Amino acid sequence: MADGVAIRVSDTLEPGSNLASGGDAGAPEKPKDKGVAPTVLLLHGYLENLNIWDEVAEFLRPHARVIALDLPGHGISEVRGEVHSMDFLADVAHGALLELNAPKCFVVGHSMGGYVAIALAARYPEVLDGLVLLSSTPNADSEAKREDREREIAIVRGGKKELLAHTVPAKGFAPENRRGMADVIEDLAELVMLTEDEGIVALLRGMAARPDRNDLLRGLSARPDRNEAPRGLSGRPGGNEVLGGASGRPGDEALLRTLAAEAVGGRDSSEGIGSEAPSEEIGSEVGIPQLFIFGRHDEYIPAEVADAIVAAHPQASVQWLEHSGHMGLVEEPRILSQVILDFIKTNIK
Repeated sequence: MADGVAIRVSDTLEPGSNLASGGDAGAPEKPKDKGVAPTVLLLHGYLENLNIWDEVAEFLRPHARVIALDLPGHGISEVRGEVHSMDFLADVAHGALLELNAPKCFVVGHSMGGYVAIALAARYPEVLDGLVLLSSTPNADSEAKREDREREIAIVRGGKKELLAHTVPAKGFAPENRRGMADVIEDLAELVMLTEDEGIVALLRGMAARPDRNDLLRGLSARPDRNEAPRGLSGRPGGNEVLGGASGRPGDEALLRTLAAEAVGGRDSSEGIGSEAPSEEIGSEVGIPQLFIFGRHDEYIPAEVADAIVAAHPQASVQWLEHSGHMGLVEEPRILSQVILDFIKTNIK
């Protein structure tokens, strides 16, 4: 299933080795030794590729086996048909895990990659140690969002992809970061032009067709209502935390050659939360820990929509990136990396 898919594995630990404690100055704290080193699967979003994770992977790889791949239709992976459903992409990700002899992993999905991560949890819950949704949502597309995706397909089909390049990348960043990261945004715009038209269309169709997954996520819960839990992710009361401070910036050419953003126009709606029928194959005994991470200035998932998602999912821990829009993985990579490591440390088995 992973044939024709670009995969990158990076770590400074042998697979199955024990986790070390401590770390270099300025690096995120390592998870405490609780057994073998964890595997982390990083799934990129729409109009991105595996390089979007370079800075995050740099921080994670001393502490975990890090796997990233170009989802079919993006990067150098092949286009596999007219529609790339989220279930199909989850099958591809699962195939990559099998090829790499990775029976369990923490999966981190950004935006569309979060949709794929949820589908992976739905189809292969036994492989997940934890689920992290970064600037993503379990909601199905609203009718308005589906119309936006159809308009975007028409733009691509009409040979006007440059319109996406001129609008999508900048919108993914918090206003406070757009000027300082103008070079990054420019490089992301160039990558829009390099993404295959058929891949863009196939993924837009797949995203538009995805089901609501709210009930499924609640059924996968591994923890009580966070409002009843005595302590949060980093040892503070509750599980809904705010993160800020110095914003990380991309530091190498590989990261500058990445692509970012959700679909042009429209916002993810809070309509339909809780409307999905629970999966017949998945029960609460599966116990997958969940973490939602949102950017405070996300124009694709505005704060009020994120708040509605948070309210609908008391089983999940929540973190806010105070200086990020939709692209926290390049806007605040150091802070994001520590959040992911804290989640692993809390939930590693």
